[in-house]
Amino acid sequence: MANTKEIKSRIKSVRDTQKITNAMYLIASTKMRKAKAELDGTRPYFDAIKSEIKRIFRTVKDVKSRYCLH
Repeated sequence: MANTKEIKSRIKSVRDTQKITNAMYLIASTKMRKAKAELDGTRPYFDAIKSEIKRIFRTVKDVKSRYCLH
């Protein structure tokens, strides 16, 4: 059976691990939020380019491409 000192040491170790894990979670969620904001910022450009490519393929009828967006 473990003595009191070993149990207290184990409890401290678990608490330290919880603090590290929480800090890692906060960092990851901040990075995820930043990446999502950047992605949302590019959405209008992506949509504009996509619609322009569709328009080009509609106007040029004899172009056969695997990129055709019907």
